[in-house]
Amino acid sequence: MLKKLFEKEFVKNFLTLLSGSTIAQAILFAIIPILTRLYSEELFGLYFVFTSIVMILKIITALQLELAIVLPKDDKDAVNIIFLAQIVNLLISSLLAVLIFIFHDLINSLLGDKNLGNYLYLIPLSTFFSGFYETFNYWNNRIKKYKNISFSKIAKSTAIGGWNVSWGFTVFNNFGLIPGQIFGIFISSIFLFIISIKKISKLLKYISIKRIIFLIKKYKDIPLFNTLINFIVNISNEAPILLLTNYFGPTTVGLYGMANRIIGSPTGLISSSVGQVFFQKASETYNNKGDMYKLLKKTYLNLLKIALLIFIPALIISPFLKYILGPEWLHTGYYTMIIIPLFFLKFLNNPVSSIFTILNQQKKLIIFYICILILRISSIYIGYKIFDNPFIAIGLYVISGIIFNIILMLSFLKMAKNITK
Repeated sequence: MLKKLFEKEFVKNFLTLLSGSTIAQAILFAIIPILTRLYSEELFGLYFVFTSIVMILKIITALQLELAIVLPKDDKDAVNIIFLAQIVNLLISSLLAVLIFIFHDLINSLLGDKNLGNYLYLIPLSTFFSGFYETFNYWNNRIKKYKNISFSKIAKSTAIGGWNVSWGFTVFNNFGLIPGQIFGIFISSIFLFIISIKKISKLLKYISIKRIIFLIKKYKDIPLFNTLINFIVNISNEAPILLLTNYFGPTTVGLYGMANRIIGSPTGLISSSVGQVFFQKASETYNNKGDMYKLLKKTYLNLLKIALLIFIPALIISPFLKYILGPEWLHTGYYTMIIIPLFFLKFLNNPVSSIFTILNQQKKLIIFYICILILRISSIYIGYKIFDNPFIAIGLYVISGIIFNIILMLSFLKMAKNITK
């Protein structure tokens, strides 16, 4: 079935990434029933707040320069971008550490939760290793070493799972979830670095300030616009976590965050696997003046078939999650049912969103994304202020997200059709 929708190479690369993502998720999902009995909803709430902050801030630490690694025709240019991305990542992560040290108490009070406390100091470390990982992730995407990417995901899941379970059985289980996440990112980053350095080291002699300046000018729209766009997108995506902890407390965040994890993690990894292959293939198609519209349609059709296989069973299973997670997690099943329609549409759109980068059309998105950010934050605020109900707040957030994703899908298709003419 897949071969009818994609070219052979595309299918092979996608399945390679998908297999790694599946194994990685199987490891994490196998231990979820254990973790929900070792860690409280409140500890999970703090963990989800921490990871939401990292998801937002990691966008700015490398200024999305990793996206440009795939675009040049010559590997000599790609290695210059790798060097630049790492320097920027180190500088901004260091600046972030200084800012958190100075404004620690203010940040903690704005989050509405004093318990996050010293975990804030771990944010720059997490964002640095996230940026480090993404750089070598996109390098392996460029050279089509998808097995390396798959193994890195498995290494990350194994490290996180091992750490979390080990600490969960001790009296110091507050050292489990958040440090475990950082440990997993560290292991996967080092793995990709070691496996990539041999080929990259042969190209280091081509790194020059002159070439870096040229590439900054050539791909200036990526750090300027992609960073802003993805920063806004991630704030929109993480808004429920950050606002719910302020309005309803960390326990509610833990229940909602678990639903978000159950649906978002497996679908997100599959989505990112397709997205990485699509980004490489679409860049190649565009450079060779191929049919972008045909590629986009085939990608959507394939994603739709996969989505139906994932989300229909998920909807059926949702009410019974309490038997898997434990009776304290009853509301997680309700949250899961509410967010499934939104994740269904995001699953279709996220893998192909790189088309804006490839076609250099990022400017058109900024106002649109700002509007949707305001709408999403307003939805959650209305759910709190008027109804004082987290389920209604999330429901309104989902409705705004559905409208946004439908408009986005139509924009992608129109753009690809116009460029193909």
